[in-house]
Amino acid sequence: MSKRAAKENDLLQDPGFSEVKRLVIAKTGLSYYEDKDAELARILAARMQACRQDSCASYAALLERAEEQAEQDELISELTIGETYFFRHPEVFDALKRHVVPEILARNAPTRRLKIWSAGCSTGAEPYSIAILLKRDFDFALAGWQGGVIGTDIDRRSLAQAESGLYQDWALRATPEQERGQYFERTPSGWRLKPCYREAVRFQGHNLIADPLPAPDIGLWDIDVILCRNVAIYFSRDQIQRLMARFHDCLNEGGWLLTGPAEIGMDRPDGFVPVNLDGLIVYRKDQTQALPDCHVWIPPELPPPAPEAFDLLVNPLVQPQAAEIAEATAEMADKETTQLEDLAERGQWLAALGPARHILARPDAGLDLALKAVQVLIEAGDFDGADRALKRLLFVDRKCLMAYYHQGILLTCREDRKMAAKAFRNARDLAAVLPPDTLLPGGEGLRAGQLAAMAALRARVETAA
Repeated sequence: MSKRAAKENDLLQDPGFSEVKRLVIAKTGLSYYEDKDAELARILAARMQACRQDSCASYAALLERAEEQAEQDELISELTIGETYFFRHPEVFDALKRHVVPEILARNAPTRRLKIWSAGCSTGAEPYSIAILLKRDFDFALAGWQGGVIGTDIDRRSLAQAESGLYQDWALRATPEQERGQYFERTPSGWRLKPCYREAVRFQGHNLIADPLPAPDIGLWDIDVILCRNVAIYFSRDQIQRLMARFHDCLNEGGWLLTGPAEIGMDRPDGFVPVNLDGLIVYRKDQTQALPDCHVWIPPELPPPAPEAFDLLVNPLVQPQAAEIAEATAEMADKETTQLEDLAERGQWLAALGPARHILARPDAGLDLALKAVQVLIEAGDFDGADRALKRLLFVDRKCLMAYYHQGILLTCREDRKMAAKAFRNARDLAAVLPPDTLLPGGEGLRAGQLAAMAALRARVETAA
């Protein structure tokens, strides 16, 4: 047994472990750790070593001291891992742009107020994305209006990063290159969001479970839109039901609630009516009618290849030169790549299936592009195709960290949680032996330390299910 494993085992035998566990859950609301003693012991062992505490009782006493906020913040950062990026899930921002914000502009015209809350905002990518959308698409319409965007999180270190407005390439992976310069300034330390977008957002520390709601003193009331996405994995079903009731109390009549695509226990919150916005299900407070122009999105058919390109490739009556064939093939490949990236950015997964399959059939497709195509197959429900593609990638490189991570996501979708946890652990273990700042092939700017943390969290979630 390793020294680290021995320390964790000693903690589990410590008579004060149950008390420090109760204290941690009470302070954070993270009931996820109710039945995760081994995982909690691993985190506590590291923190206790950093604080030079030799028993659970002494560490619990340290956490109880008001002046030890810094250690509480460090512990919370270890207990929660923020995986976020700008314009995550484009269909959500399309719904805000096409339906939600225009409806609020009409309804709130007499008061000229708009307030949006990003609950569990981590390092701020979501509230800043909303601010960009509001200024980019509604700047004229919102002239003279009051309100803005509030981002809250339990992790104060994440909020400090959010306040800085500084991000690395990985957080901008869904932001097209040509748009980055519009919203961000390139600095030696990374991409800094321009002040005109930052000024509309305010950040506030808040515990969704333990702190009061509504909370007028910090602006958490009289809300028009609440976004609470990818947060529920830490909460019990009872906690989620109570949280939904408190969100209901915070929203204005007719206000909107947007949750994650697969939030556990958030599927039918009481007091809300589901509304279909082009295939995205959101919730509206106490409304009985959906918006009249809401409809299920139908993916467009991809245009066929240009006839001349088709002739060059398959018509035996045409005898082109090798250079012409190569040029036509390259042109079609570029078109497929552009189609894939554009459709995936908009969340039009079914429409992106064709180019994704063609790209995966190409021997020259790079790892970044191949994994993007795999993501499309998973999102569109072609699990068998995604499985074959990932197995090919792993056959070529048994240490392809990103392939293991995508394999874990695929197995999660197939509800094979045991094997999903194994895949995420493989990704975690391979990443853990690399220097944390190592850029990962196929990771679109992701670094080894980031992947190790992300994969560790996903493995814990799948093991807990």
